[in-house]
Amino acid sequence: MKRVLSVLLAAVLCVGMLTGCGEKKDAGEVESKKEEESEVELPVDRTFDDAHEILATLQAGGKCNFTSSGVSTLDDGGKLETLVDNSNGSLMTLIGDENSNITIVSTTAKDETTFVGVGIMALMITDVLSADLGDFLSYLSAENLKNMGTDIGDSKHEVIGGVTYFLTKSGTDPDYEYRLQVERDDETKEDYEQYLKEKAIADQFKATTESEVEETVGYQTGMYKIGTDMPAGEYLITSSGGYYAVTADSSGSLESIISNDNYRNRAYVTVQDGQYFQFDGTAVPVSEAAAFTPVNGTYPDGMYLVGKDIPAGEYKVSATNGGYYEVTANSTGDLGTIISNDNFDGEVYLTVQDGQYLKLSRSQIVVQ
Repeated sequence: MKRVLSVLLAAVLCVGMLTGCGEKKDAGEVESKKEEESEVELPVDRTFDDAHEILATLQAGGKCNFTSSGVSTLDDGGKLETLVDNSNGSLMTLIGDENSNITIVSTTAKDETTFVGVGIMALMITDVLSADLGDFLSYLSAENLKNMGTDIGDSKHEVIGGVTYFLTKSGTDPDYEYRLQVERDDETKEDYEQYLKEKAIADQFKATTESEVEETVGYQTGMYKIGTDMPAGEYLITSSGGYYAVTADSSGSLESIISNDNYRNRAYVTVQDGQYFQFDGTAVPVSEAAAFTPVNGTYPDGMYLVGKDIPAGEYKVSATNGGYYEVTANSTGDLGTIISNDNFDGEVYLTVQDGQYLKLSRSQIVVQ
């Protein structure tokens, strides 16, 4: 994560240097466009020239060494450019409209650390570093990328601030390939209204979570030895987006991992003496944790203890972006405790009982 922050710092500095390099529109043109379109106008306004200027600044600072194949014109009049950094094998593709306004930026790399760097560059080029990317940026760390699976259900697909993000991992060890695609096309306009609704719910959820954390201080982001730094038991961890891992030792090897997960909002974890517990966010003993209170009857992404956070019964679960649910018998993270789970689109019904745990990912329950 320190590496991510250092790249981010460099990115922010470069963005500050390049403020105002985007194409300007006069007020009359903007007003005319707003009258023609009912959708909320999207925030990004970058051209191929802007991208070249950003990459030139980064290259001067030793952050990259991209070579362009040249800008070609597609059949529909759009523009395409491929750039290769031969020093690390990373690849960047720019796609734009007939006026060279960028609509898609795609980056690939085989090394986790390299991919974090070019991923941040893609966010700079699409001018979204100032957006609320806390959840998605948690995926862009070397550690989380190493732990990311290669199945379709393991890919990350989110719409944040009217921008669509795709993060995928393919191949087999040691020849993995990582890809980040940031889209700025008409499809994101169709998603924008739904994004605004989800953001309103998330903002209220965040406010509720922060008030709960203020009441109970708990343990903060870090790595703890169970039995020495914190007692064995069950904990509720909360964060707008983070990662946790329970390991048998402090070697850092994959073999030592007992359970781990990228989580959003809340997760329950049980740990035993002698284990190591590393997490992002705040952890409080379950006995001290307040029960979850749904905002407008909505249970967003997160993990819920049935009978405490959500009543037992049958629920309709709606996918927000290729949904996933999981019902487990406890919070140890052991695969053998899974009662039911599924990747799904649209809506599904499921029944949960007191004492079980319900995990929602890219999905939600709305109780009328």
